[in-house]
Amino acid sequence: MKKVRVVFCIEEITNSNNETVNSVLAVFPNEQFDKVGNLTCYSTVGQHSGCSHSYFQSLKVCDNPKDYLELKQELIKFGYKLTIINEQQGSKGIKRFRI
Repeated sequence: MKKVRVVFCIEEITNSNNETVNSVLAVFPNEQFDKVGNLTCYSTVGQHSGCSHSYFQSLKVCDNPKDYLELKQELIKFGYKLTIINEQQGSKGIKRFRI
């Protein structure tokens, strides 16, 4: 499998108890999900799906590698070769990523 760029982000989701919790989402900013131009993303719960550029830009970058380690390992287990952009960008924010 080719190397893919990934940004690990934090999204707020509502759990089964109707509580808002943080969840890690992997966004592949150079991987188109559909013909509309949505980006491919991945989470442990929903697996592969698409997200809009505006949704991606509204997310907070996951600054702590420990927070996304589990999801990173899951993707590697599936055969992904990752270039993690979080580590290159630091706290500059998603808006600075080249999409």
